[in-house]
Amino acid sequence: MLYSLSEFAGDISILNVFRYVTFRAGAAGFTAFLSAILLGPLTIRVLRRFQTTAPDHLAGVVPDEQRDLGKGEIPTMGGVLILVAVTLSTLLWAVDRPWPRWLSRRLQESLAE
Repeated sequence: MLYSLSEFAGDISILNVFRYVTFRAGAAGFTAFLSAILLGPLTIRVLRRFQTTAPDHLAGVVPDEQRDLGKGEIPTMGGVLILVAVTLSTLLWAVDRPWPRWLSRRLQESLAE
């Protein structure tokens, strides 16, 4: 989506950096990190509402005074936050093409036969 800003590089020369894959990769990584930081509190609230906490495997095995009983309130699906951040960043920084080149090439070759 942001790659389309490079179309205006003729008018505004600084927008030419959007054509470089290294710039887009670095910016995508930074965007994913920033969105994970900003969406973290919201994700934790939502996961607490769904009560997605880890089961306590140490109950009955380790005495209560040696266990950290406060950890039972921490949500365990933090991977959801990472997936959302990476997906958002990919959608923002990916090149806008309806089909990847290799897929369209294979499709053309198969239709030509």
